Amino acid sequence: MINTLFYNTVLTGGIIASLILLVFLVSPALNKRYQATWRLSIWKVFMVFLIVPAGFILRFVISSEKTQNQITTIKNSVEAVAVPVSTNTVSFQMIAENQQASIWTKLIDMGPQWIPIIWGVGVCVVTIYLISVYIHFTRDIKKNSQYILDDSINKIQAGVLEKHKRKKPLSVYQCAKIPSPMIVGIFRPAIFIPKRDYTMADLQIILTHELTHYLRHDLPYKGLFLAALILHWYNPFVHMMTKAAGKDMEMCCDQDAIKGKDKEFKSDYSDVIMGEIVDRRQIKGQLFACIGCEKKTMEERFRNIFSNKKRKGGIVFLGALVIAVVISSFAYANDHDVPDFDSPKYQQLLEKTIADKIVADKARGEKLGRFNNRVFEQIPNYHELAMQIMDKDGNYDELDIYKLAGVEPPDGEAELKELEKLMSSNYKAVNNCIEPHIMGNGERAIYSTDSGEPWNLRKGQVVKLHVFADINRFGEPDVDPFSGRKIAHKGLLKFGYIKDGERTDVEDITINHEKQIEFEIPQDGKYNFYLFCPGSLQIIIQWISIDIK
Repeated sequence: MINTLFYNTVLTGGIIASLILLVFLVSPALNKRYQATWRLSIWKVFMVFLIVPAGFILRFVISSEKTQNQITTIKNSVEAVAVPVSTNTVSFQMIAENQQASIWTKLIDMGPQWIPIIWGVGVCVVTIYLISVYIHFTRDIKKNSQYILDDSINKIQAGVLEKHKRKKPLSVYQCAKIPSPMIVGIFRPAIFIPKRDYTMADLQIILTHELTHYLRHDLPYKGLFLAALILHWYNPFVHMMTKAAGKDMEMCCDQDAIKGKDKEFKSDYSDVIMGEIVDRRQIKGQLFACIGCEKKTMEERFRNIFSNKKRKGGIVFLGALVIAVVISSFAYANDHDVPDFDSPKYQQLLEKTIADKIVADKARGEKLGRFNNRVFEQIPNYHELAMQIMDKDGNYDELDIYKLAGVEPPDGEAELKELEKLMSSNYKAVNNCIEPHIMGNGERAIYSTDSGEPWNLRKGQVVKLHVFADINRFGEPDVDPFSGRKIAHKGLLKFGYIKDGERTDVEDITINHEKQIEFEIPQDGKYNFYLFCPGSLQIIIQWISIDIK
């Protein structure tokens, strides 16, 4: 699980990092024409993608849709299926050689196992650090704060919140431990003002600014940016984006606070900001927004306050959303380690597989009939001899019949091997892919390299099989009329390996449409791998991708 989470952050973080760099490159040109809204809108899109693996989800949505589209029910067994086989057949090799794993799949398959653990530890450390800093910061300012109960402050809040009836006025405190007025808290926000002699006009501007942060939901957004930063703590571009988003929030807040105001108010607003120059390093905490800023951003805020540039937020937001979805979808969902099962080429290959299975089952049935009837060919009076030695419960030992008939009994082990050989099929990997095949009750599919030889593997290597199957093609299992239970299982398989001629079952699996099997090689040697169908309805193995690292 941690592997999946880590490589999701790596891939998503890499995609978003390139887009962050692009935004910084085009910012100088766009900032001349538009307000900071355009860039903050983009940061919000990137933040969502850094937290929520949208492309990863899209990959499985597409997979689910394909699964639903592929479900067709045909009753009974393969022999009952009439298949129109095209004369222009498509070979498995043609399809297999065109398969290529997506960036996502390559990361999962090739990435070292220890790196995700380091990432997970880093996430925990950063989370604990930020939470502890925030708790210490809030406790410190609350301990040194005094609640302000003033009708004039209540009137200012009522005026700002007049058009927002659902928003309640915030508690206002005076605190000696802060260098600038600020709003703190996501769930129970409050406004803190330094212990200074502010005029009523200054308090009007300060409260307007902080309440604008409140109305814009800037603190919850800052919390989400921190969540993205925690998951991508190793990515410097995410750190740059988080810092830039904080600055852009202040500039957007300025624009909303002065919206519809005259030049005199804007001038007074700028004077208040001028008096609130702070060193952000003095404030240890992340989840707050304050009217003050550092000297180097002061000039940019002043230009923003007095500018008449256009607001471009919604359109840019949608554009950034489309770009992020398209790029991450390509990285996640454009996975060609398996073919499109709905494509005409694959359907043609499947038609041929089903037709070949019909022929193979008929030939196998004839061989099994001869195998089962061999004892009667050796001992024509088998039933008569059985009646002679049968006990009152109808039981007898077949070896006693061979003794009575004077016939040498068969080698049980040799018979078992012959039967296993009859019920087994061998498949070679092409471009690490196994062709479609159909498995019925008691049948075993054995997989080998493209040369037909076993894989020569070392202890500790990891084998991954990505199995796709259709278990619904041949309907539902019959039901016993007496017990009401299903006579056969559905989608049941056994995975195992063959080493030095010895077969070892590894695990029982139940497959619906897709299953990933991961197996660590226990010791050096030559390995074949297999799937066995124990008493199950016939299953179409649509495709298997094999990766060994």
